[in-house]
Amino acid sequence: MRSSCTPLARSRGFGFPERARRAAALVPARGAALAPAAARVRGRSAADDNGRSAEPADVLLDCKRLDGLMKAGRLADALDLFDRMLRKNVVSWTTDISGCTRNGRPDAAAAMFVAMLESGVAPNDFACNAALAACAAACALGLGEQVHSLAVRAGFARDAWIGSCLVELYSRCGSLRAAEEVFRRMESPDVVGYTSLVSALCRNGEFARAVELLCQMMRQGLQPNEHTMTSILAARPRVLGEQIHGYMVKAMGLQSVYASSALIDLYSRNGDSDMAKLVFQKLNSKNVVAWCSMMQLCVRDGRLEDALRVFSEMSSEGVEPTEYAFSIALGACGSVGLGRQIHCSAIKRNLMTDIRVSNALLSMYGRSGLAEELEAVLDKIENPDLVSWTAAVSANFQNGFGEKAVALLSKMHSQGFTPNDYAFSSGLSSCADLALLDQGMQFHCWH
Repeated sequence: MRSSCTPLARSRGFGFPERARRAAALVPARGAALAPAAARVRGRSAADDNGRSAEPADVLLDCKRLDGLMKAGRLADALDLFDRMLRKNVVSWTTDISGCTRNGRPDAAAAMFVAMLESGVAPNDFACNAALAACAAACALGLGEQVHSLAVRAGFARDAWIGSCLVELYSRCGSLRAAEEVFRRMESPDVVGYTSLVSALCRNGEFARAVELLCQMMRQGLQPNEHTMTSILAARPRVLGEQIHGYMVKAMGLQSVYASSALIDLYSRNGDSDMAKLVFQKLNSKNVVAWCSMMQLCVRDGRLEDALRVFSEMSSEGVEPTEYAFSIALGACGSVGLGRQIHCSAIKRNLMTDIRVSNALLSMYGRSGLAEELEAVLDKIENPDLVSWTAAVSANFQNGFGEKAVALLSKMHSQGFTPNDYAFSSGLSSCADLALLDQGMQFHCWH
């Protein structure tokens, strides 16, 4: 199967596969610099512990601050702190790598791992895990294979945790056979390892084999957890989903909020709203994922007012709405007044940097015919994506601002975006309305 991932973008000037090969060659084989896997307890070797306790207090403090900033989503501040650190150990590098991935910059995370190797810092298994997660998120198969090779030389390859990361890497990069081979070589796959391969098989449409692996897992005495169930439910085969539902009722009491949210989504997408509502109502503790699933159910059924009511109930229950919840609410909003209130609420929560919220606002103001508000939102988006430009172009055309639509389509193209059919049709229709034959012919050439 070919991967649908785009090539990994270059970040900070690193040519990943080539430079990774050079950097990996600097790392010693299993021995003095990297403690043997047998001496480790869940990724922490005796040498690791001694090194960590011997670190100066300021290094340990910087690592804690770096971790806090990353977890708070303050990526720019975290990177600034990392750049100012006079001494960087494997903990600080790993924190930076995993933090970049967590904050949506796996390309930068991959570059960080290469830089760590070139600086002479030997990675431990935590660092390899973080690097593999970055490669999986960025679909950087070439660099991921280099990290795999490094892990083998370091003695980490048979570690269940590393194995699970490798399964995820290869499956997300379209190499299911390699993922299965990694799993086969794992000495004692745990629930995480099985779940990784079950998820990979489901993503590739191999549902029968996923069920077979699930049965094998249970024969080994391992009980599926909520993540295993969610992986299968996300594949959305209705009959299989109902069987999993039955298992969850018996084994989990249906109180796993993540698996229940996947069930709600399963029934919603298969047109069984009543069953989805029943699953939601039986949840004793509902998190934001479950509430968002119910909002999406209402939107799919065309019940937009109900979706907004669910959004309001979620806030009343003390559940903090996420960026995704705000984007759903704005998409369901047909009232300008309410839309502005939700906009203000998003600003207060500092969510306007999220592209999903901004794009939902563009669509909301476009539907309402408020071109000035739409333009103000667009101007504040630091890096508009294809959805942003398309929403702005289409909204201006639909509201009678043809010249603005033409100008935005031209700007969109100059920014390196290939307009989709919606943007093209709006731009060409605007050219027709304005009798701009030459401009229309130029747009036609782009298409």
